[in-house]
Amino acid sequence: MADNSDHLNDTWMWERARSLIDQTDKLQKQFAQPGQRSSSGWTPPIDVLETKTEVVILAAIPGVCQDAISIGFDGEVVTIRGERQMPAPFRRDIIHRIEIPNGRFERRIVLPAPCTEVSRQQLTQGCLLIGLKKR
Repeated sequence: MADNSDHLNDTWMWERARSLIDQTDKLQKQFAQPGQRSSSGWTPPIDVLETKTEVVILAAIPGVCQDAISIGFDGEVVTIRGERQMPAPFRRDIIHRIEIPNGRFERRIVLPAPCTEVSRQQLTQGCLLIGLKKR
């Protein structure tokens, strides 16, 4: 019969394994997205939604100001580029952990339907909303 210490060791090993799997998933999403990532530093997560008249893209880009964003559009692909910089007051401080990515980013999104134009764009609450008018 196993004692309680065996159960604690098993629990610790499974928790550690889950943690490593989560870290691997995060790295894979950040660095191994063929066709989604360029030579930029990070890739913002997105949602793509479609209504009867529009395709809507939501990109999570916390701490990025409107002036640091550019949007390219060719009818079938939207490209979001920009840069998130460490806030100036903290650039010389000791860093203990950084989980919010900094630096240049780029995301190319193949649209689920042909679109004619960017009908709206809005940066709010750390998300960039792009509306594209469908053909």
